[in-house]
Amino acid sequence: MSSKRHLSASLPSLCTDDSKTRMHEGNMIKSNICQICGDKANIFNYGALACQSSCRLTKCFTMGMDTYLIRKEIQSRKTNVSRIQSKSNQVSICDQERSIVRLFGSDSSRNNRSLLDNVEWTLLSNIVHAYDTYTDVSPINCYVKQLFISSSSTSDMALKLANVREITTFVYKSIQSFISASPDFRTLTAGEQTSLFERNLPCVAAFYLTVLFRVTGMTRSSQCIDAFALVYGSDMMEQTLRIDQRLDADLTIVKLTLMILAFSSNCFLVHKIENFQNNSFLHGTYCLLGSQTAYVELLWKYMTYRYGYDDSIRRFSRLIEVVLDLIKYSSHIYANNSKHQDLVEGVLEQMKRSILIEHNKQEPLWGKT
Repeated sequence: MSSKRHLSASLPSLCTDDSKTRMHEGNMIKSNICQICGDKANIFNYGALACQSSCRLTKCFTMGMDTYLIRKEIQSRKTNVSRIQSKSNQVSICDQERSIVRLFGSDSSRNNRSLLDNVEWTLLSNIVHAYDTYTDVSPINCYVKQLFISSSSTSDMALKLANVREITTFVYKSIQSFISASPDFRTLTAGEQTSLFERNLPCVAAFYLTVLFRVTGMTRSSQCIDAFALVYGSDMMEQTLRIDQRLDADLTIVKLTLMILAFSSNCFLVHKIENFQNNSFLHGTYCLLGSQTAYVELLWKYMTYRYGYDDSIRRFSRLIEVVLDLIKYSSHIYANNSKHQDLVEGVLEQMKRSILIEHNKQEPLWGKT
């Protein structure tokens, strides 16, 4: 295809159906000339005579190419008014995208509280409050202290295993309460709540357990690491320590990430065949999309406000790497560690029963009294 003349690129004109018909008929007369570049042509591409599909799309639009001539069932039902509205909406969306780029395009956004509106600040505060309410570690301090002072003797092994089990159970129940306090969870049916926990709770709990290691100082204790290695293996504990080193030091980011993972479409790689037909999200997870979007946007806006655009990109990328590793390792542990699997299944069964009993129970949102 040669380029014999220059046509300015512009948005397609909003012409009537009659004018499009006349243009189409005129093009039929010159059936051997590309109406875009002047080269030889004999093919109509969606209403415009063209020689190659590689002709620039904007030039194709100037010659009358109409994307609505593509035979899609949903498009064939649209009226001319809806076409005009769609095109005007596209222009509006482009303007919004450009404004977003300008808004977050430099580190001048750091400490700019206007990045989050009042509703978003309230949501952020509620998430932090719920996390602080339901993840208070004081109930397990005694178990953590016993691990700190435990020895390598055989007599202490049973006590170590019992303490590890208590701490792990606390992690799952705390995360359950944290997620259940959100209005997004309350709007789900009992079946959807159960399916959500089965899909996401193991990974969310693994993420929180990593946080708990840091908060309680267990990562700095060889006795604690050795005790958990009795259940999860030394290799997995080494991976946990590596993840801890990469985990963001900002606990607010961690708290928001827990909520994002909780409402993920699926952040667990283990497929349970026996529960497949009973999965309430079998035909789609569309009801979770709104929650996912809201929490991810909130996280990004908070990070941009707190650290600026450039540093937020680095932190967000590192966070994604951590989450992907946690998904991989938590799924591996569940599939290959019978002790952990039995523990998780026992906790999930208790959760299912509590959901059925307390589904219609009226409780304050976000752990507020």
